[in-house]
Amino acid sequence: MDKKKSTINISVSIIGKLVILFFTLCTRRLIIKYLGNDINGVNSLYTSIIGFLAVAELGVGSAITFSMYKPIVKNETEKIIALYQLYKRIYLIIGGIILFAGLCIIPFLPYLAKDYGNIKINFSLTFILALIAVVCSYLYSAKTSLINAYKNNYLTSLAHVGGIVIQSCLQILVLTIYRSFELYLIAHII
Repeated sequence: MDKKKSTINISVSIIGKLVILFFTLCTRRLIIKYLGNDINGVNSLYTSIIGFLAVAELGVGSAITFSMYKPIVKNETEKIIALYQLYKRIYLIIGGIILFAGLCIIPFLPYLAKDYGNIKINFSLTFILALIAVVCSYLYSAKTSLINAYKNNYLTSLAHVGGIVIQSCLQILVLTIYRSFELYLIAHII
């Protein structure tokens, strides 16, 4: 059974990565076409800053998944529930730390984005929108870890890919109709 699950998990993961790559390239292309290369640069800057902040997780997700294997194999339901509740709180704390650290960075954005000074966007607002999109993902991280601990990674991969497809379609729609970076980031949150 584990071999079958592994094959399904790997297959779904590979196909999912290709689908995500396609949609990422499409949205990047439209950002450059409709908003300009500078906005694409700002978006990449935000992604890098927030990615740096996400180091706060420090591999907790892998440790959580690993620690749940034994109770799952032994069918210790009470222990699984207790661990899940603990991990839910841990992920909320991590999300809070990332949010707090991100908000602390806002005063320094003009220095970090000094090469993009000629762009007419509200850097604080757009950074907060990008930050919220990432912090919201921590609300579901405990569920993802639990599903992965049951070796059903393909379910989380399918949900992730489905979410990216919907997000990308919304973003493509926003970019082609409104040509707004702020609405593009709101579509990312949705």
